[in-house]
Amino acid sequence: MSGEIWYSVAKNDVFPETFDPFLLGNPKVRDIFMKHHAELLDPAFWRGHKERIQAGHMLDVFPYETSRRFQNMRVALQPS
Repeated sequence: MSGEIWYSVAKNDVFPETFDPFLLGNPKVRDIFMKHHAELLDPAFWRGHKERIQAGHMLDVFPYETSRRFQNMRVALQPS
């Protein structure tokens, strides 16, 4: 490896290996994050997504489980 930076870095480049020190300083947040989303810190996870996108596959990612999504809450709140 060179002592100088030998690769380019664009404005919107993201480095998953830096998420931990920048986003997970609070031990409580870190514990919960690691329990539910540790794969987001793995560059292989992101490379896999990039490869799928380049192959034309778009994955839907939902922040909540099915029972907590708005479409289900809307149905639950409608009068019978």
